Order: sequence, then C-alpha cells, then structure tokens
Amino acid sequence: MAVKTKEQLRDYTNTYINTNGVQAITGASLNTLEIDMIDTFATAAGLVTAKAALRLVAASGQTFTTTQWDKLHFDAVTLQRNGITATATGADHSITVSVGGWYEVFFGISCIFPTQDVLELVAYINGVEYSSQYTEAVGQGTGDPIVMAWKSTVQLTAGDVLDLRGRNSPEHGSGSLALTYSRLYLDVKQDI
Repeated sequence: MAVKTKEQLRDYTNTYINTNGVQAITGASLNTLEIDMIDTFATAAGLVTAKAALRLVAASGQTFTTTQWDKLHFDAVTLQRNGITATATGADHSITVSVGGWYEVFFGISCIFPTQDVLELVAYINGVEYSSQYTEAVGQGTGDPIVMAWKSTVQLTAGDVLDLRGRNSPEHGSGSLALTYSRLYLDVKQDI
C-alpha cells in the first residue's frame, strides 16, 4: 500500500491512519479513526519505545514535613514495557530504566491541603534532586483542590532510578503538611 500525500488526502473525506500508511475506508467503517500503537511499526524497524507508569488509584493521604523530601506514594503500576520497571510497594515507589538514553518524564497531581501551606515537588534520580527548581503550589483549603504538572526530557543511564518527592516548603511553612490526593501519576517514556 502506498502512502498518500497531503494533496491526495484532500480528495478523501473518509480516511484512517495505520502504521502501513493511509487508505480510504468504505462501507460500514465510515467515521473511523484508527491509530495503531507505534510499537507495531517500531519493533519491525528496530526502534522500541520503553515506557512505565505509576498511578494512585484509591484516594489517600500523605503528610510532608519541612525537614526532608519524602517519596510520593503510589498504589498501582499501570504500565511496564520494553525494559522499564516500576515499583509501588512498601517504601519503594519508583521507576527504573534498563537502557540508557533520553527519556520524557511527566508527573501530575491533584490534591487538597490547608490554606497557605506550600507543597514543593521534585523528581529525584538515583537519590539526588534532578533540579533545584521545584514545582510548588499553595493550598486552597478543604473542597478546593490544586492541580500541578511537570514535564521534562532527561538523559538517563541503564540502572537509573527515578522517583517523585515532596515536602512542606521550609520558606513558607513550618511543621507538617497533610494532604489528600485525588489524582497522582508519574510517567517515564523513552524519547526516540
């Protein structure tokens, strides 16, 4: 099957995309958009996308202090493929890569915590802060969740362990910060 050019596609009103190219759809399949997973194509070409994801499935809470960075707790490994492993048990909530290269790291959180407390989050690689520039948010109080997200491309080597950590900002608060998560996730994907 030949791949159609943009000009040729303009002549089609009903098309779909797959890893073999683009072709017209006829009959009962009108209004169908199909995008196959890149792995089908990439494996044949020798390029394999590695990906892992951690999620917090059940709403729960966690307490952070100003004195240390604590790992965020996940309760489900939702994806592991092609050499990346994820762990969400006990004190270990992390993702480990088995192949070096560039990786896209993305985390997001939705949670509720007291007004004026400041939650700081940062990615750690092999127990070391990835950046001294933290993602932070000010609590809005009961019933008003805050949402934070962060994305970066990082170079990792085989065996590197990545986790997400948080603390109560020492510049803005004191003591402990108790929060309730409604959503929490950490995704790591090989950037090929």
